[in-house]
Amino acid sequence: MEPLWNAHHRDYNNRSDRFIFVSYKDFDRPDVNKYYIDKTKNVTIIKTSTVINNKHVDNSTHITYNAGPRREDVQKATGKEIREAAVEDNDKPGQNEQNDKVQIYKPRVKETDDNGKKPVPPKVSDKRTVEKDVKKNKSTPVNK
Repeated sequence: MEPLWNAHHRDYNNRSDRFIFVSYKDFDRPDVNKYYIDKTKNVTIIKTSTVINNKHVDNSTHITYNAGPRREDVQKATGKEIREAAVEDNDKPGQNEQNDKVQIYKPRVKETDDNGKKPVPPKVSDKRTVEKDVKKNKSTPVNK
């Protein structure tokens, strides 16, 4: 249950604090972020887990992603039916859910603007300069 991008990059290191786990009974909750398992159990969970390498290749966008566990496996583990939904692009920011489809906004990233120029930040600062500015601008507490 590791993030796909971490699993396939050279700088990946298996730090247990980078994972968040949820029990089967809470997997389908809309507020799942409130029901994670205590991080002190992460090492044990990682050592006893099976990695799910369920890659999906979207040929239309040339993107490969980890699709996670199969719907049937989640249904079996939770004892609840998981409805299948089609994922579609949304032309406005945000997401919409209706019937059996989810629309998600995916902004288009252009390599160049309409004039052929590459987008760049208006100003780039050296790290040391930024650190000095931060220190200089911190206020000193006043004793009362």
